[in-house]
Amino acid sequence: MMKQRQTVGNLDIDGDLTYEILLRLPAKTVLCCGAVCKAWCRITTNPTFLSDHARHRPPKALLYNSFGKATSKINMELDAVSVAAHHHAAVPDQRRLACFPRYKKRGIGRLPRTGVSEQYCPLLASCNSLLLFRKGIGHYVICNPATRQRAEFPRLAGGGNLMECHRESGFYFHPQSGEYRLLCHCTMNREVYYMVLSVGADEPRRLDVEATDIELFGTTQYTRSMMTPAALHGHLHWLQHPEGRLTNHMAVFNMVDETFKQMTSPPVTSKFFADLLAIDKFLMASEFTNLGVDLWVMEGYGAMDERWELRHRVVLPWMRGVTLERPLLIEGGNDGDVIMGTAYGLGVYNVKSKTFRTIITVKPPDALLLSWNMLRESLVPHTFFDNQQQHPTCLPLFHFLS
Repeated sequence: MMKQRQTVGNLDIDGDLTYEILLRLPAKTVLCCGAVCKAWCRITTNPTFLSDHARHRPPKALLYNSFGKATSKINMELDAVSVAAHHHAAVPDQRRLACFPRYKKRGIGRLPRTGVSEQYCPLLASCNSLLLFRKGIGHYVICNPATRQRAEFPRLAGGGNLMECHRESGFYFHPQSGEYRLLCHCTMNREVYYMVLSVGADEPRRLDVEATDIELFGTTQYTRSMMTPAALHGHLHWLQHPEGRLTNHMAVFNMVDETFKQMTSPPVTSKFFADLLAIDKFLMASEFTNLGVDLWVMEGYGAMDERWELRHRVVLPWMRGVTLERPLLIEGGNDGDVIMGTAYGLGVYNVKSKTFRTIITVKPPDALLLSWNMLRESLVPHTFFDNQQQHPTCLPLFHFLS
């Protein structure tokens, strides 16, 4: 009986190791290999290959570095640290991703109401392979470091006086439309509402839902968890959010009908050191303690008897003798991995094998400048990048280095 040849998309890869080798190379190397010959170009530009390649790329933690004058720290560097299981080297795989000014020019770009120098382009969140930066008040830029492409969200009007306020409340991928969206909590002339910004759309869109006054929630509670909700079963989940309405419930946003509801919060001691994450189709909650991290799992998601169970208590070896403080990093990875980071170390705990491996540690007074974000390389094309001309004026002082 004749063996059927294996094909991927319109590619015949039967017995060809080239496809498998290219699949495991970094994005930058794949782009270089595509220029070697026509056969490799056909592989590296094939949509199926690009999707497979993106799924194989390991997650990377994003860290900041400062350079320039010691007192002013005039420039920032953004590094990507691999947390892949096969990286057990004494020195972590840390590569420089980009550099940019720490602040806008002196005398320009001062924040209204405070007069404090505004950051040049703060990194707000990441989603899959894309990074979200704030260029100005109500002005946001999305970029793919692997392809160096950038695009702008439609701009929010106002935000420059005492009666107007915009708060970013979640950066997410909308699977039904294939769009990347930004949810914003807005206040104008005492009116409170939500706006949705979609890359490629002409204008922001207002949601027809009731919104809670941000002053009742408290601006100090706007933590990293607001910008990176846990996405699971077509819903976004926040442990801390205005729509939790100061109750012992977490807020949940239905991405299809665009409405909010509430679900039972995990029984954590302090929400300030806690967060939510989705891993292996389960909703989990994490809480950092003075010794490590407690991991809770929601059982019976969506059922009447849904409940939280404490499943894992992870000891972080670098936490002995140091004080717990923000920023903190917690993110789901591949095959049961949970990436955990504090100011003094970064590591990975596997919920299946119940093992922990350290990626990098530092000792006080040194500290890691965590960005709260993870990144996965991807060369998958997006139409919104092609539809927007790549203007050099879009973050002109932001430079990709790898």
